[in-house]
Amino acid sequence: MPAAVFLSAAAGSEDQLAYLTQNLGGHFDAAAENVLGHTPPHFERAVHYTELSADHVAALKTAYDAAQIALLEDLSAQAAEMKKAAKELPKERRGFRFGAGGYLYSKQDDTP
Repeated sequence: MPAAVFLSAAAGSEDQLAYLTQNLGGHFDAAAENVLGHTPPHFERAVHYTELSADHVAALKTAYDAAQIALLEDLSAQAAEMKKAAKELPKERRGFRFGAGGYLYSKQDDTP
């Protein structure tokens, strides 16, 4: 299921929940394999900051959203072309799945 389905699916719809399950499963697998010493490790990076203002978080979200959508659109275009080219390969050489994504989460801290 392409990312566009998740982004355009109605909140709580079967399509959205199916994509959420697949996406979280991939992230969990990557994180667990990294903890277990998978070689090479899966790319998994994050930044975390506390004691920011709501305006700071809003500015970071704007920057993150723009950079993330540009990256995902570029990767999606490349993957679509590669998928077309892969149809020429024998079936046993095209059994790989690729997933990349990001998240941004913020909330007001419960502690002072």
